[in-house]
Amino acid sequence: MVDKISVIVNNTQQNLDMLIGNHRSFEFYANLPMGAKHNLRVDFNDTYHEFLLGVDKAGKRLIVTSDDCCDYKCIIITEADGMFNVKQEPRMQYRHSEEDHAVAPTDVKKRPTSSWKFWKH
Repeated sequence: MVDKISVIVNNTQQNLDMLIGNHRSFEFYANLPMGAKHNLRVDFNDTYHEFLLGVDKAGKRLIVTSDDCCDYKCIIITEADGMFNVKQEPRMQYRHSEEDHAVAPTDVKKRPTSSWKFWKH
């Protein structure tokens, strides 16, 4: 199990409800008051799901996916001109030394092109 924590920050002027689900079926998960942070424990091996954030069912909404939570350690939700905006802070990925990222040398020998004579035994 590969767990990481993603933080969702509500920097809007409204309380947001967070629903969890997939496609059309969502259940209440948490409430994010104005200025609040919510820590989500994310398992990289878990199945795909979505977090629907909004004021109410009829109002504006924003979807944050489990893939977003795997890629970003912090997701900040702001509001401007009546629309939700998202600012994401990427996770630091482990990188090997530069020599591990070197491109493999190309083969100098040229392969023979395929022809019917190679099919005969």
